[in-house]
Amino acid sequence: MHSWKQLAADFRSLGVAPGDVVMVHASVRSVGEVAGGPDEIHLALKDALTVDGTMLMYAACPAYMDEVGRGHLSAAQEAELLEKLPPFDANTARSSRENGALVELFRTYPGSSVNQHVTRFVAWGKQAGYLFSRQPWDFAFGKDSALERLVEMDGKILSGFVRATKPGASAPPRRLAVTTPAPETSTSTRACGCDDGCCT
Repeated sequence: MHSWKQLAADFRSLGVAPGDVVMVHASVRSVGEVAGGPDEIHLALKDALTVDGTMLMYAACPAYMDEVGRGHLSAAQEAELLEKLPPFDANTARSSRENGALVELFRTYPGSSVNQHVTRFVAWGKQAGYLFSRQPWDFAFGKDSALERLVEMDGKILSGFVRATKPGASAPPRRLAVTTPAPETSTSTRACGCDDGCCT
């Protein structure tokens, strides 16, 4: 079982430093059991970042919220969605289930904020307001997006927490990459670009 203190130390050992801007994409399940519950994961990362740091996660929106007008549904399917779906509220709508539980825990935790778009990100920390200062409506991962500002600030991407394979062993998350996201050229249908199940 991991503790908040152990996780914070693990994040620091991977290179997460006070004041960093970090985008996270990970699975609660891959971390393993955490004393105090899964909220301790993002709280431990916040501890490593300190109040000078910033954390960002991709939340998206519930199924079908952004499907009308894209050309892949029939007229009858679009009419049904328009009739049945509630109005989208970026502040209260749940995160996409495909992005896992951690982002929803983070989104609903006090101090987190979201951008006002169906392609939602969740942010916490000193630079959260700057990350969301502009938001293009037509291409939410491109120019003037939170991802562009993440790159501007030399943000880090923490992805794919992997738990120990031996029973009882304690292993820190093992992959930390500093990368320059290039959303304009991505062909993935998911913001994370993964196909390895890390979102569950």
